[in-house]
Amino acid sequence: MEKHLIKKGLVFAVILLFICMSITQSTAFDNVKKSSMPISSGNILYVGGNGTGNYSNIQSAIDDASPGDTVFVFNDSSPYYECLFLNKTVSLVGEDRYSTVVDSEHEGSPVEVYANSCLVSGFTLKNCSDSIYGHNFDVVKIFDSDYVTVSDNILSIGELEYNDFISVVELYDSCYCNISGNIIFEIDKVSRSAGVSFYTRSCYNTISGNVISNYVWGIVFEWDSGCDGNIISGNHISNSFFGIDLHGCNDNKILNNTIEYNDKGINIYDAQNTMISGNVIQFNGEGYEFDCGISLTSLSKDCRYNTISGNIISKNNPSGILVIYAFGNVIKENNFIDNYGPTGKSPKKWWGNAYFCLPFRLRSLIRANSWNNNYWSDYKGSGVKIILGDIEILGALLGFGWFQFDLHPAQESYFIKIFRTPPRLFI
Repeated sequence: MEKHLIKKGLVFAVILLFICMSITQSTAFDNVKKSSMPISSGNILYVGGNGTGNYSNIQSAIDDASPGDTVFVFNDSSPYYECLFLNKTVSLVGEDRYSTVVDSEHEGSPVEVYANSCLVSGFTLKNCSDSIYGHNFDVVKIFDSDYVTVSDNILSIGELEYNDFISVVELYDSCYCNISGNIIFEIDKVSRSAGVSFYTRSCYNTISGNVISNYVWGIVFEWDSGCDGNIISGNHISNSFFGIDLHGCNDNKILNNTIEYNDKGINIYDAQNTMISGNVIQFNGEGYEFDCGISLTSLSKDCRYNTISGNIISKNNPSGILVIYAFGNVIKENNFIDNYGPTGKSPKKWWGNAYFCLPFRLRSLIRANSWNNNYWSDYKGSGVKIILGDIEILGALLGFGWFQFDLHPAQESYFIKIFRTPPRLFI
């Protein structure tokens, strides 16, 4: 009898233990769920889900929010077919970027921001409208707003019949914004499209840790727009015509990115004091003239005082770096490796690790570019490394080559530690 009671007691204890474990696991799950929600100094307004008082659409919650509030959007009522306007300082947070979807159904922009210090995070935002009839639509438009953060989203234009020019993320007269950790991609290239675009005095922004693929421009700066002092770092930019296209803007930094499989990796026009450092720039170009890893070009103004250092510039087809009418730049301590195209040789003068062309002006010849301590895969000798180029007089190239020199070429390739966002599968 006593053994029987002990056995029953043990069975009861085991059952009680399982119940306690289940309660603990359930509580732990709830804690994890709650911990993923934003911590806000203001109120939290909930959209979707089955909570009492939850909103059924996102814009209604935004309209009712006060500055400093958070609008948290559950994924179980997704997709949300809306065009959202943030005209006050709020945090817009989705439960999960893969399953919390805002689809504008090509009727406008999924998100437009018109207030400082907003946050947009944790969403799939897609299917903006064609940019026609004088109004420019984007996936995320940031207009005259500072300190905005757009992070940890999946962003896509979607299929369009026509567009004048369209961006996934547009910064217009907006400063100190942070665009980070987003997946920005298209299945196929969209004509006249950009992953991230800078317009009209958008300064001191940071574009970091994003995956950007399948645009005409991965990142583009509008010509002479005064978009200075921005940092482009740790991004993976691929399968675009221009990986980064920077026009007439100064003091920007391009750091620690992987830029590959574009027609032209980095294109710098009429910009000054750009720093390009720590990047992997490889497999860009399809063998056409002026395809390259990096291009420095001066057209209407000077392209000078730019520094290119500590990069891996490899297997671009046909050129590693082109310097066209640009002078006073510093190119140092880079690895130039096998930038010759698929044949492994240089059949044309602009094919190879480096090529330059300068106008026949005294200052451009005297204040030429500084090449120093680079590693060249096509250099096996001692002494200086000769860099072949051309001089142009009245629009015509001279019939003989011109020379610049790397005075101290490295005998071995540099070990360059790269801090970058690796390519990821996201479909």
